[in-house]
Amino acid sequence: MKPVNTLYTAVHFQQVQFACSVPLSKELKATKPLEWWQETVIYQIYPRSFQDSDGNGVGDLNGITSRLDYFVDLGIEAIWISPIYTSPMKDFGYDISDFRDIEPQFGTMEDFKRMSEEFKKRGIKLIMDIVPNHSSDEHEWFNKSINRIEPYTDYYVWRDAKGRDSEGKPIPPNNWVSNFGGSGWEWNEQRQQFYYHQFVIGQPDLNYENIAVRNEMLAIVKFWLDLGVDGIRVDAVPFLYEDQAFPDDVPNPDRDPSSRPDEWRYWAHKWNFNLNGTFEFLADMRQLLDVYSYTDGYTRCMMVEAVVEDEIMKKYYGEANHPVSHFPFNFLLLDVKSNNTASDILSLIDRWHDIVPEGRWPTFLGVQS
Repeated sequence: MKPVNTLYTAVHFQQVQFACSVPLSKELKATKPLEWWQETVIYQIYPRSFQDSDGNGVGDLNGITSRLDYFVDLGIEAIWISPIYTSPMKDFGYDISDFRDIEPQFGTMEDFKRMSEEFKKRGIKLIMDIVPNHSSDEHEWFNKSINRIEPYTDYYVWRDAKGRDSEGKPIPPNNWVSNFGGSGWEWNEQRQQFYYHQFVIGQPDLNYENIAVRNEMLAIVKFWLDLGVDGIRVDAVPFLYEDQAFPDDVPNPDRDPSSRPDEWRYWAHKWNFNLNGTFEFLADMRQLLDVYSYTDGYTRCMMVEAVVEDEIMKKYYGEANHPVSHFPFNFLLLDVKSNNTASDILSLIDRWHDIVPEGRWPTFLGVQS
């Protein structure tokens, strides 16, 4: 059993509570003061359901602004906001049609700037949700990619059909399935190719083999950093890259016996999940944040969402001389049941401390009813 001498930073959001912790040795206390993201309470807001300011039944940015004193009273010092970008809402805002503008249901860019300024007046940090894996199929990039208009022709993952079936229908390039079930490939009649989507059909995957796409996403992060945000939460990071040979997937030997071939959990995902390029791109994103941090001495925090095996999780921290995120989410405590003992919970905490590289920051996330 490890000695317990731990400081907790709580992150609270609707029906879920998330906490960060780090063992604090006397040496650490004496030589390195904690960063703001290590010692503050972070509250996550899903804007649609938080506060409606204009009576249309949808929460918005002005609604968030109107409640900031409530967060001050609670002692909340940082807020992470789910996607507020322009979106047709096929996936509740995670299908983005403009990464640099505000969804009209939530308000305007002026509303965002006013909200951000009110955050600063109260000393509350603002964390934006970045969704790099895909865009909406209504994004200008995708429409231009369909029409092979440069430089957007290869902004997305396009592949030719493997052939035609007995009815003349195009056959997908391989057997990859969507995270939401069914084929991960959708035929586009106009371009006469399939595009890949790891999530809903309306979320075509961006092609990170194309350096222009990587630079585009870094420019988007820079856009929001220039508007004064204090950190980013990066969504669904294990899905960014695909093996360019696009081989068929193989069944997961440890799959649930009840799983079916049209379900994500049935497959091993050796060729489209946690590929090495993912960590290199995220390291570039972290380096961008660090440039801002080094310039004025104020840390911009980067946290990432990755539901992965323990050994893979370490890669999302990176190395001391090649950092990736400040911390990935830890979902282990979601496995806690009502009949678990304190020892059961301690074993999960110890397991996470074993995962975390030396000197890095552990996190804990659990459901709150």
